[in-house]
Amino acid sequence: MTLRVLTTATLLALVLMGCSNSNSTKDRESYANLINYQFVPQSPKQKAVCMADLGAWHGLCIPTAQSNIVGATGPYLLGEFSWAASHLNSITVTNAETNKNIEFDKRESASYPGLLRVSVMNSELRVESNTIYVTHRSHISVVTISNTSNAAQSIIPQWEGKVFSPFAMRSEGDGIIITTHKGELSIAFGKQLEASININADTAYTAALKPITIEPGEEISIASAVTYLPYHEVNEQEKLHVAKLLEEPKIGIKENTDRWNGYLTKVIRNDVKGYDHIPVKALQTLLTNWKTETGHLKHQGIVPSMAVSYFYGYWAWDSWKHAVAIKDIEPELAKDQIRTMFDYQDSMGMVADCVFPDSLENNWRDTKPPLAAWAVWEVFTSTHDTLFMKEMLPKLEAYHNWWYSYRDNDGNGLCEYGATDGTLIAAKWESGMDNAVRFDSSKLVQNSPVAWSLNQESVDLNAYLYLEKQYLANINKTLGNNKQAESLTLEATALRELINKSFYCNDEGFYFDKMLGSNQLLKVAGPEGWTPLWCG
Repeated sequence: MTLRVLTTATLLALVLMGCSNSNSTKDRESYANLINYQFVPQSPKQKAVCMADLGAWHGLCIPTAQSNIVGATGPYLLGEFSWAASHLNSITVTNAETNKNIEFDKRESASYPGLLRVSVMNSELRVESNTIYVTHRSHISVVTISNTSNAAQSIIPQWEGKVFSPFAMRSEGDGIIITTHKGELSIAFGKQLEASININADTAYTAALKPITIEPGEEISIASAVTYLPYHEVNEQEKLHVAKLLEEPKIGIKENTDRWNGYLTKVIRNDVKGYDHIPVKALQTLLTNWKTETGHLKHQGIVPSMAVSYFYGYWAWDSWKHAVAIKDIEPELAKDQIRTMFDYQDSMGMVADCVFPDSLENNWRDTKPPLAAWAVWEVFTSTHDTLFMKEMLPKLEAYHNWWYSYRDNDGNGLCEYGATDGTLIAAKWESGMDNAVRFDSSKLVQNSPVAWSLNQESVDLNAYLYLEKQYLANINKTLGNNKQAESLTLEATALRELINKSFYCNDEGFYFDKMLGSNQLLKVAGPEGWTPLWCG
């Protein structure tokens, strides 16, 4: 992972960690368009930033000003690296008397935290589409059509959508099914649909409602839903739940509004005026990247970026930071974000660099810097869940000990970044800093048949291990393991002295990596030299 992405993940964590509870309720409609979601895909492989929520594996955008789409655009299917459609549930309105589409001369689209809104209007009608996620697999579009004229309006509302090749539509019951490469999309209309669904060339559909007369000043609401089941999931309960929400879409809107306003109340600080957009944008980013368990992923978590195709799994130290960032907002997500990396911990204690819905893609060439105990302790301080901490403790201890068994080439108590496959690139990845200048001249030394180390001891790695000993001591003490806590505290004290003696340069006033087996410092002033300050 690039340093840029890791810096973003850290920034999001720090922004949300610094937020304190507010006493006043916040309204999401005060935070329009903090992220630019305007995009209409023209082909499956285009790149754009999309919005998701509730752990859904599909993302949505809103149309540009030049588009005639009235509704969300997309969806983008994470893990399939593809837009399935330009749009799936746009609304058009036909004059019931002339059977011609009604033209609108004003169009607006906007995004709010957890909500995408598109509206069109003319002198007689206003049509507004609000799209929200209602479950971890489904979103609904609720359309309100208002008569703003002085005369009754007879209209025929019509849903329409279009998929990209090679995706194809077929009607099934009173809905539509689209088989994707790794899953299935479905479109549902509830009981409001009377006309037959019309599918054109397997790639486009229209679904008309019965003619409706709206009196002056009145409005009607209709709704449709899109469900994406990734990795060939089977979920009949999802369809039943969505059908109920389509009957009472206002319930879904209220739940979504209350949830997001509740989030905002938690993250916006009253003591820092004028900067509300920073935690709100950070929160939107994290919750778009929230994904629930699917395929071989056994727990929910947060991917590094839904906007980058290959970030469709969970990365180790990103996960530790994400857990801390979200602990006061979605505490169960924070716990699962930690669990999901340890689900695949091996018998030696190693945690994979990253894990994916297809476990064959998990990267075991390296791991990532050890911040797991920090994350567990931070989640505990927020949730006071000792059972969770007890569940994680043996896994944390095995991972901590793994570093000293497989990444301490000369057994001097100072560890090195390394790899399991003998490749230099994987050893650099293990640092999370990839192409850092300090590794320009690095070489590998072999520790065992399954372990290699860089020929340098890294100050940041050992600072993290020092901090981890302290958190493991805190965890053990809280759980009543006083002897183990005392032992870890002594280890931490000794390691602190060793770090200061080995890595600190009095002349430069900075910490540097040093060559393995010598006292030679690698005087490259990178951000790794600041890590001991954060670690105390």
